[in-house]
Amino acid sequence: MLTDGHPEAPLLMYVGRLGVEKRLRDLKEVLARAPNARLAIVGKGPDMEPLKEHFAGTPTVFTGLVTGEDLSRAFAAADVFVMPSDSETLGFVVLEAMASGVPVVGCNAGGIPSIIDDGETGYLFEAGDVAQASEQVNKLLDDRKLLHTMSADARAEAERWGWEAATTKLREEQYLQAARNHKERQKDRRTLRQKLTRYRNSLIKGFLLDGFAFFGDRKAEEITEALEAEELQLYDDIERLEKKPTTQQPFGWLSRESTASLRVVAICLLPWRVISVLLRKISQLVRKPFDSIRDSIVDNEDDGLNPALESGSG
Repeated sequence: MLTDGHPEAPLLMYVGRLGVEKRLRDLKEVLARAPNARLAIVGKGPDMEPLKEHFAGTPTVFTGLVTGEDLSRAFAAADVFVMPSDSETLGFVVLEAMASGVPVVGCNAGGIPSIIDDGETGYLFEAGDVAQASEQVNKLLDDRKLLHTMSADARAEAERWGWEAATTKLREEQYLQAARNHKERQKDRRTLRQKLTRYRNSLIKGFLLDGFAFFGDRKAEEITEALEAEELQLYDDIERLEKKPTTQQPFGWLSRESTASLRVVAICLLPWRVISVLLRKISQLVRKPFDSIRDSIVDNEDDGLNPALESGSG
């Protein structure tokens, strides 16, 4: 079932909750770079249906929730366990994989680095670095001796982790890390909302001022040009923040902290702002020769007045 009728194929596996924060979409590229390999995603969660669409056309099997003996057999069937999530606290599922003698290629974040001895009992890669993760997966799949050695070392390491050691680690380190992660999420989401609000307000203000600038208002022209530069910077900042896992909303539009309404307003305003900017710039080009003529006439009048003033004062 896990290899979809291809038992000879190398099997990559993920077990756990299917949520946006788990970064499971990264596995599509890892799978694409592993020749003949197949992927089994075991578990369920709110991101399951979107993930099925994302992995459509790839050799990927979604099993849904698996427990008990079936889960143990699933672990035993895997060649490599891949954990792309950078939001794990302790990572019990990583320990389960290691206890099953399956080497883990895991994200170098959260509690995972405290379990895996990089290069000995598994491999660690930086969050989102698909190329690094792929290289490590292929290193194991291409070298069966290395795979078997690391499997044995992973199992031996997992046996050292009793419940007492695991809960001590959870209490002393991972809860503190989880608290830090929560603070970072709150900060990033608050910053994203603030920047989206500023972006929306700038689009509205710039659109209105472009109207005055179109008819030659120099002050409005200066202000709206400054707003245009600010909007470009805000757009880059928003795009960067939206790529961070800390700003992902598990329930999308339904999330209490969703910024979807702000995004929709900004998307609707953007074309009008672009049009108003183009009209303003066209107006500037049309007015430019007339402004030069006007300035030249004013300068000549000033020059003509100076002799008259001088003679009058004499």
